[in-house]
Amino acid sequence: MWNNDIFARVSADSSVELEVSLNTRKIKLKAQLIGQRQQEYLVFELARNINWHELQNLLVDAPMVIVRTLLPSGEVAAGVCSYLSTVPYPRKLLFLSYPNRVEVQNLRRSPRLEIELKAELSFVREVASDDVEMHEDAAKPALLNGLITDISAGGLGFSCLREDLETVLPEPGQAVELTAYADDQQQPLTYLVGELRSCRERQQDNLHFGIELHGGMDDFSDVVNQLVLHSRQLKHLLKAAEQRLSPKLSADLSLC
Repeated sequence: MWNNDIFARVSADSSVELEVSLNTRKIKLKAQLIGQRQQEYLVFELARNINWHELQNLLVDAPMVIVRTLLPSGEVAAGVCSYLSTVPYPRKLLFLSYPNRVEVQNLRRSPRLEIELKAELSFVREVASDDVEMHEDAAKPALLNGLITDISAGGLGFSCLREDLETVLPEPGQAVELTAYADDQQQPLTYLVGELRSCRERQQDNLHFGIELHGGMDDFSDVVNQLVLHSRQLKHLLKAAEQRLSPKLSADLSLC
């Protein structure tokens, strides 16, 4: 799908990948989108340790710069831009033209089902066996309270407040453990083990984690059943249906 307005949906401070190519030379680097003027330009902040001189020389002659970012919907947007200017101090900033075309690709191989369920997420930290006694606190995983927001074949989404994470954003590949709870129960509903695939900051100081679950399809089917049946969306739907049916049921009983 092509849509040059798609970057209007990308929030400030979103992580992006920039690809600059010229003949046989190609550079890929990470950056942050820190601002934009729609239909005019995009502004990126670059890492301090990049080879600034080499990048500038390449940008001047490169016919285009490809900008890739992950949208909140789980799709990848790739925009084609051209170089405008750079600012080296006090922050390394790069100005690119607003994309004249953007391709959006859906990376999901299966539909995503939106749910809402309380959960705790912890990052499993590996500690050497001979250091456990010296670093007992380090062996305890950091615990985040939040919500499981969606589930798809083999994975799920988890959201929490940014202020609850006292460290820098975790890197993909870390092992995680999740404990899900139903609203009306104190005992855990189910335990999940997986691997962090993505971590993004969203508006209103929220973090969203994409998690790949471990386990066979039989286990995953049981997990889906548990999560969906106890999700807030399903409970709200059933409650609304009950409220609509109650007056009719009372009227039918009065006729008996």
